[in-house]
Amino acid sequence: MAVPLRFSYSGAPRTGSVHINVMYRFPHCLRYFPVLMLFSGGMAHASSGEINVTGNIVSNTCSVSLEDRDKTVKMGTVSSKAFLHGMMASPPTVFTLNLIDCGPAASAVSVVFQGTEDANRHDLLALDSGDTAAGGVGIAILDNNKTPLPINTSSSDYVIPPDAGRITLNFYAQYLANGATVSAGAANATATFSLIYE
Repeated sequence: MAVPLRFSYSGAPRTGSVHINVMYRFPHCLRYFPVLMLFSGGMAHASSGEINVTGNIVSNTCSVSLEDRDKTVKMGTVSSKAFLHGMMASPPTVFTLNLIDCGPAASAVSVVFQGTEDANRHDLLALDSGDTAAGGVGIAILDNNKTPLPINTSSSDYVIPPDAGRITLNFYAQYLANGATVSAGAANATATFSLIYE
């Protein structure tokens, strides 16, 4: 016999409770197992029970603005000789991610930049490989305080003010020597980002 399920939802938009009621019944044993009459002394009785599952559904996320869903950060041109003369990092280049339509329960968000780690320094984003690619450098991501944010690691929380219609998250990118010999070439890299809400 199939187990019937009943789902009900109640509450204001964006929040509410979910109740799952489960009723189960067993068939009469007498019909299928007459021999049980010798021991049971009567018919089996139907049993029932209830399971209640409670929780809340909240709106605590934002949307990434359309112009920032595919972001290009222009790092400019840096001379390889500068690294040979002792420079360890290029000047940081600021870039932003804008979030819109934040839900009323949104209070904080952190960001994870995901990509291939540099072979020599695992905290850096590796350059795209290729015959014409530069060597000896990776790309460092910095948070709004210019604190290094290792690739594939969550940032510290960015506060989302109440009733924020739009919030701007500031980051920086810079070329950083990875310990190998620096050589000239294309210094491009690709990463994705994910948002984690509190």
